[in-house]
Amino acid sequence: MWKLFCGIGVALLGVVAFMFSLQYGSLLTASGNDPAIRDRYNFISAMFGYGGLAMLIVGVGVTIWAIRRMNAASRRGE
Repeated sequence: MWKLFCGIGVALLGVVAFMFSLQYGSLLTASGNDPAIRDRYNFISAMFGYGGLAMLIVGVGVTIWAIRRMNAASRRGE
């Protein structure tokens, strides 16, 4: 059961990281930013975006794996 909660938690952290990525992506379009700040926002947006996507995929994978394992255990009668 703890594997299921762990997978769901990692997936939710991935969603939150992806939302941070969108926030920093929206700061790229703000007028008046110099190129150094835009490069930094672009880097941070990409870091949160790719990291959030990876965490989301891993979290969903762990959740599916945990559910399948729990179903197999219940069929065996454990």
